[in-house]
Amino acid sequence: MTTKEDAWVLRLKDEFNDSEDVQYYTGNEDEELTTDINEANIIYNKDDAENWMKKMGRGYSF
Repeated sequence: MTTKEDAWVLRLKDEFNDSEDVQYYTGNEDEELTTDINEANIIYNKDDAENWMKKMGRGYSF
């Protein structure tokens, strides 16, 4: 039986986004951002992701 897990994607905050389109973090170093939510990196551990964002000074939100 499959169990449900909470999951998130990281969206670039509007104040850091110079595009009119919503952008998401991909987790790929070559192409860090995408406008396609299906290409976004899925986050399963929100606490770890928040700590990483604080450490890196990234402008992302869930």
